[in-house]
Amino acid sequence: MSLKSAARIRITIVACAVAAVTALIAQPATAAPAHDNGALQHGIDGTGTDAHPYLVYSPSSIRRDQAAPLVVVVHGCQTTAAQQMESTRYNRIADRHGFVVLYPDVDAIGRSLPWPMTNCWRFFDPASWHRGGGEAAAIASMTRSVMRSHTIDTRRVYLIGMSAGGFMASIMSATYPDLYAAIGIASAGAYADPSCLYGSPVTRPVDDSARAAYLEMGSRGRVVPRLVIGGDQDQTVPPDCQARALDQGLMTDNLVLARAGRKPVSLVPTSIHQHLVPHGHSSTVFDYVDQKGCLLGQRWVVHGMNHYWSGGSPDRRLAQWTDPEGPDAAEISWDFFARQAASVGSQCL
Repeated sequence: MSLKSAARIRITIVACAVAAVTALIAQPATAAPAHDNGALQHGIDGTGTDAHPYLVYSPSSIRRDQAAPLVVVVHGCQTTAAQQMESTRYNRIADRHGFVVLYPDVDAIGRSLPWPMTNCWRFFDPASWHRGGGEAAAIASMTRSVMRSHTIDTRRVYLIGMSAGGFMASIMSATYPDLYAAIGIASAGAYADPSCLYGSPVTRPVDDSARAAYLEMGSRGRVVPRLVIGGDQDQTVPPDCQARALDQGLMTDNLVLARAGRKPVSLVPTSIHQHLVPHGHSSTVFDYVDQKGCLLGQRWVVHGMNHYWSGGSPDRRLAQWTDPEGPDAAEISWDFFARQAASVGSQCL
């Protein structure tokens, strides 16, 4: 999940590495047991080197005759779908609230990238920044496969990603706004802005990234509520990079609202409050609410946390991916998602 070991790695070098492994053969996927109260299914989308394995968790609390929400949880580098499932403990939230969880995994190329980019989504590849291309198309295809095989409420499909998966979340918001009602970004940055890693002084202006995301939406453009969470001690995706992820989303939303002749969402938070975890990290929470009182943006700054999934499993075997002393990002993201439903504009529940 973490990119922190790849200090100041250059995106151009990574792109060359991607090109060098395009002929590699897929390896079989493996998965850890769910350890929860529902059913865990293995799936695969695509063929050959383009095949993407995935896991689907269906809690026993859902009814077959009633459409359930779907949450797509996208891992980062050096992580698998199974490890993301175990480390985030998202299944227990699904048990409690009755929704399906999809954990996508990378293809053979992603699994074969040289360390530290092993198992990495190619968020840095411009081919993945557009609808129907690269990793964006793969994640959308896996999402749709689960929507066909399960009874899913099509207005309540959400996506959250960690690190490289978080960059993919920014991409999916622009490329498939008609598919995802809201997105979550954990320890990652804005749309088509991989250069913000490691505090690089050469970054894409946020208003440029916002307009590019708006243009990518095209006729499918809609307000996509966005949650951003990350640590203020993150040495891989610095806090200002995370802040641009939130600002880009709100600015893109405002371009959509302007086209519809509606008032923009203020880039100044509507409210700010502190969240305390007993014997853990405190957080500052920024809320952004529209004219109708809908929560369209939220940012959690976890004080003292490096490049980790906030909260999650305390299992020491998963310690390289999670910081259990942080607030529970699975709980936080579901609370945010549960307020949102897809519509032509935006709609909060």
